[in-house]
Amino acid sequence: MVGVGNRNAVGSKAYMAETYLSELPVTLEKLAERKYKIEEKKGLRVSAGQKKGHIFTDMYLERGLDSNCLRYKVIVSDRDFSFIDYSISNGVIITTSLGSTGYYSALDKLLSTKKLDTKKFSRIREEEIGICHILPTFTQRRKNDVPGHVDPHQPLRYTVRYGAKIEIKLVRWGDARLYGLTTNIRGIRIKLDDVVRIGPSDRVAKLVRVVS
Repeated sequence: MVGVGNRNAVGSKAYMAETYLSELPVTLEKLAERKYKIEEKKGLRVSAGQKKGHIFTDMYLERGLDSNCLRYKVIVSDRDFSFIDYSISNGVIITTSLGSTGYYSALDKLLSTKKLDTKKFSRIREEEIGICHILPTFTQRRKNDVPGHVDPHQPLRYTVRYGAKIEIKLVRWGDARLYGLTTNIRGIRIKLDDVVRIGPSDRVAKLVRVVS
């Protein structure tokens, strides 16, 4: 991936780039000399109704223009535990390790100082999946195997084991849009009876890393 610097204030920052366009000649020389290594990054399989695909960075369910906050639940099932997060928020982000420096890291940029710190970010481990509620006004966690149990802490951002199965369901109608499976800027419309399912993918992304 080659990063292209953009002087526009909100232009591409090329955070995921291995090299920049100005450094391309040197990088090509290193590639010709086989001074690189290939890393494999895990992805996630996502389905929403008839739409299915694989992601290697992040995806998110977010409210559209015709909605107030979304009311939804996130169901996480793993081999050792299961729980349900109920939330009222602008939506929820699901990310891989590769995508964790993006939208998932917004909290780091906001909480590090009194000003926005664009250099702060989180990088979760390869064997983790990141989950983050977007600007929530309410969250509550309940354990599936304990009737009536309410977790005392209110979840905001956390990780679960790569391999866990995740489902997202609306609990009240809202203009909910899923991003990450389509290039359409309006996303995929998610209805009240839809289930967004996320799990491990059998595909990997191969990244070329230049070495000295």
